Amino acid sequence: MCQLSIIVPVYQVKDYLKECIDSIFNQTYNDWELIMIDDGSTDGSAEKCDGYACEKVKIIHQQNEGLSEARNRGLEIATGAYIGFIDSDDYILPNYFETLISFAEQYHADIVCSNIFVPKKKEHSIPRAPLLLDRYHAMKQLIIQNLYNHGVCVKLFRAEIAKSVRFLRGFTSEDVLFSYMMFKSADRILSIDYRGYVY
Repeated sequence: MCQLSIIVPVYQVKDYLKECIDSIFNQTYNDWELIMIDDGSTDGSAEKCDGYACEKVKIIHQQNEGLSEARNRGLEIATGAYIGFIDSDDYILPNYFETLISFAEQYHADIVCSNIFVPKKKEHSIPRAPLLLDRYHAMKQLIIQNLYNHGVCVKLFRAEIAKSVRFLRGFTSEDVLFSYMMFKSADRILSIDYRGYVY
């Protein structure tokens, strides 16, 4: 068992996959397992996944069932105390998971929410202190949409909560519903002013 399970669904991303996976291997935090779910890729992505096979990497090949089912498969086999999601056409900065886990442990948070970094986009927000909320106030902010990004890829989840929830198949914006269900199941939700996930 490791401290962190990183779930990466893979589908038709041959040109982006290397940058994504290399950014995981370059993390300053090392106690992780990587779960790559090849969702029936036909562009060479599946073979690229196999090239990363090692003790820290689990590679699952399945017929194309969609993003939700790929993430659910990752949740089923994850063994970490925390779970993070990364889309295979994005990447993360070297201290991404070290930062999120450090805050999770410091604040005993069930969910840590960060923000997306978009290259070449100027940010005008004023830095703010970490904000810890209970379930009720966090869900209220999630509805208002002025504090949290709905995407799961900018969040760190305590595994015992994440593994009790599933992405619904056949829906668009499945991240939104998953985030609501996760917030409903959590007691302590932390928001931090950190942009280490590169979209």
